[in-house]
Amino acid sequence: MRGAYLFSCVDLMKKSLIINKKVPTTATLFLTHFINQEVLDRFQRLHESCGETYHVFFALNDEIGYDLACLHGYRTFTFTREEILSQGYTPHGQHVMHNVNYVMQLFRKQHPEYQFY
Repeated sequence: MRGAYLFSCVDLMKKSLIINKKVPTTATLFLTHFINQEVLDRFQRLHESCGETYHVFFALNDEIGYDLACLHGYRTFTFTREEILSQGYTPHGQHVMHNVNYVMQLFRKQHPEYQFY
């Protein structure tokens, strides 16, 4: 039942945006640690299902060195460990504690035009 409710909410938001012709103020981050065809397919499905209701970003650590040409035409949000640490978090060895909220907080700082994430 929850899925049906979520779908109806998204459907209502899409109708509201079409009627009011507003720019989306919600960003959806598709955060992954690697790129392969299955991940790209899932991102594509999410992107298509959101249409212009939300701005969908493919979020990825830029230090890995992936070729992002496969994401041409899509919104991307890349970040580095140093950018995460610049927010005042303490590293634990080579890692920042395993918390994806750090990425969303960095996104919010760099993209204040969005009200919801």
